[in-house]
Amino acid sequence: MCLHGLYHNPAAFLALRPALVRAGFTQVLVPGYASHGTDFETEARRIAAALGRSIPAEAPLCFLGHSLGGLMARHLAAQPEFSRRTLAVVTLGTPHQGSALARLAVGRLGRSLVPGSPVLARIAALADPSGATLAALVSPVDNLVVPDGGLDPARPGWQVVATAPVAHVAMLYHRGVIATAVSLLVRAAQQKSGHKV
Repeated sequence: MCLHGLYHNPAAFLALRPALVRAGFTQVLVPGYASHGTDFETEARRIAAALGRSIPAEAPLCFLGHSLGGLMARHLAAQPEFSRRTLAVVTLGTPHQGSALARLAVGRLGRSLVPGSPVLARIAALADPSGATLAALVSPVDNLVVPDGGLDPARPGWQVVATAPVAHVAMLYHRGVIATAVSLLVRAAQQKSGHKV
């Protein structure tokens, strides 16, 4: 499942989705969610319901989230109905510890990303899926997660992977970032299933 960021839409994965299909992922879900007039929990529930309707109950799951989508991915992967079958959570430019720029965001969903917010505290309190690959891809020049320490999940079991110096949204389209994200997901799927995706 690919989850876009704040003020974006499923077209965010225009380059990544085909790369995942070429790598052998047979079902790639790219749901949309609202950025205005809503809150994190409401949208997370909607996405969870869509995932429950679209994927068989025992099917393994991999999550790929850009920016806010990475926080959505962490939230979903921690839910009882998904955690035991989650193979990977890979995030791109995700404000795991918030971004000071969120103070300027339009709408409460955007403003919920300020450092120390209740939403971030609730996500931090969730358990990561046991045995899953957990990776945060971070750019040294991310222009929307400020300070850049907000990109670090700062949690046991997570690997922080430095990417080429590309802007926040450009991560979605950079060949090297795409290759790294796809490689992490493929490796996770192969390690857990014992065969190619």
